[in-house]
Parts: sequence; C-alpha cells; structure tokens
Amino acid sequence: MNHYLYLLEFGGGMKYVGARSTHLIPSLDASYLGSGKALPPRTRSSCIKIILGVYPSRQLLMQAEIEFIVLNDCVKSKFYYNLRKQTFDKHGMADTSGPALQGRTKETHKYIREANKKRIQYTGQDRTPAQKVSDAKLRGVSTGPNLAKGRPGVTNSGFTPWYYVDPTGNYFEMLHITRQEFAPTIGATPRQVGHRFHHTNIHKQAGRAATKVLRGYTFGCLPRPIQTDAV
Repeated sequence: MNHYLYLLEFGGGMKYVGARSTHLIPSLDASYLGSGKALPPRTRSSCIKIILGVYPSRQLLMQAEIEFIVLNDCVKSKFYYNLRKQTFDKHGMADTSGPALQGRTKETHKYIREANKKRIQYTGQDRTPAQKVSDAKLRGVSTGPNLAKGRPGVTNSGFTPWYYVDPTGNYFEMLHITRQEFAPTIGATPRQVGHRFHHTNIHKQAGRAATKVLRGYTFGCLPRPIQTDAV
C-alpha cells in the first residue's frame, strides 16, 4: 500500500490538500482528484495534482496532512477548499472517523449526494495510464494463469473465446459469439450450454446423461487442450 500527501492547484489560486492510500504508485494514480466535499467538479485538465510526500504508514500520512493544514492555515484560508483540520479516514483509524461524522445536517447530506452524482467518470481518451495498462492486459493475450482471458479483436474485455465440437466431429472456434447467443441455434437454453463449461464437463463429449439436444457435443474455453475427450 502506498500512502501519499497531495496538493491540487486550481485556477484563481485555489488549492486543496489531501491524503491518499492506494495500491497504485502515486505517479500513476492520476484519476484520483480528491474527495473533499467543498471541491468543485474537476478533471485532470482543470487542476494540477502535486505529490507532496510518500509515507511508510497511514498514521504518518495523517499526521503529515494535519501538520500541512495547520502550518498553512488551510481551513480558514480563502485559497483552500479544505473544511477541517483532520479529514474522515475511511481506512478505519479510531481517532479520526468519529469527529468527521459529527455535526452533519440534512443540508450537508444533500450536498454530498449531489456532489457524488457529479463525480467525473474517466473513460475513452481521458483514462489514466494505470487504467490503460489494465485495459491492455484484458483485451490482449493474457500472460497470467487464465490464458483464455482476452484476445486481439475482442472488444468485450469480459468475453472468453471458446470452442465446440458438434456430434459429427466438426470443430468450431467462437471468437465473438457468446454462449448465450449460441444456445438457441441448437435448441438449448443458455443455462444448459453453460453447464457444459462446468469443470466436470468442460472439454468432454456430452453423453447420455446430458440434455438430449447436447448429446454428442463438446464445449470448452480456448486455447483448446492438446488432449481432450472431444471427438
């Protein structure tokens, strides 16, 4: 876990200081632009994010945040969006979670709900470097334990290419059609076809115990094992 202190700089000299704990390297955590309730709607083009320091623990990070806010009088300053000396710590520190929840009125809760509705979604060209790396891993050929997860040309990152062998021995690779879309073409339901991908059935020819319309069929995820029970 990386614990870092950051500063957001907006036009007109406005600023905001905050604390962040994340598994991402701070320099790649570009999509996170603070969660202060007084912050205006923002994107990476409307403000500059500066990493002030990285700390070995969450506790040291929170101490550094308080020291910065006190030193710069951020709460009273008209140039900072910070509303309190010590922000709500969602990571569970007992000495910070209580005070942050006190004194909230109905108007405050309403403001928070409206602010959440305006939260920026990072999609398309505005995706962060970390998100783009994640996309590449999903849509490209995986090097992890699930080698069938993602292939070039597949636009749905959750789609797993698969194959089937019909009762006459013809082999087909399905690189774009889902199992749900395929099922009706042979008179089966999506659930019946999905059951053939259970670990007890996958890569095995359906016998007499299987649903009648699926008898003789073999289903499996790609890449196909070198040796299978398929016809």
